Amino acid sequence: MSVFLVVVFVLAAAGLLFDRLPPAIPVAAGAQPVARATLDEVPQGGSAEGCLDRLGWGPGWADLCWQVSREPQEADAEKDYYLLRVFGSFQGVRWLRLRSDFDGAPAGQAFDGWPTGRYEGDCNDHPVDLMPFLQDLPAETVCGRTEGVSDHSLWTHQVTWTCERCLMADDWTRAITLYNEVAVAQGSLPAWDLFADGGR
Repeated sequence: MSVFLVVVFVLAAAGLLFDRLPPAIPVAAGAQPVARATLDEVPQGGSAEGCLDRLGWGPGWADLCWQVSREPQEADAEKDYYLLRVFGSFQGVRWLRLRSDFDGAPAGQAFDGWPTGRYEGDCNDHPVDLMPFLQDLPAETVCGRTEGVSDHSLWTHQVTWTCERCLMADDWTRAITLYNEVAVAQGSLPAWDLFADGGR
């Protein structure tokens, strides 16, 4: 009986330890772009959008779309401001990574991304906090554990979700969103390469 209890205790302790370890994400994850977000010449306030074919990793999947919109109310005489939103849902993976790579350098180095920092716990709505943007942006759902980071040397924004309980992938459907705001020279059009990868 005591041996059985020791085995149960060891397995439980190992399970708790493993439960807290984030899944390993391969170094080469998301090395190839899955889409390019751009737009043809549009009037002030115009937009473009598209959706990707379902991405799959074994039984896991992600359905992702993108939108690009121009800030209709900005009054900068030298720059135009654009907002990229990549969003969707996913299931059956232990990690998912999205990244947007802005093509070129933003005018005046005006570049921002969301979410930033680390979010843990249940899925909750959070306000989208970007540099001054006159459009009213709705709150977005962020699921723990999500980490967002911008690289202002490469003009990229990356969002990574990893399971908080990593013993195995579950069947919950979760939301994921990435925003990137940039300025371009007046009359220019922005473009982004989009990357997405996931795994079990």
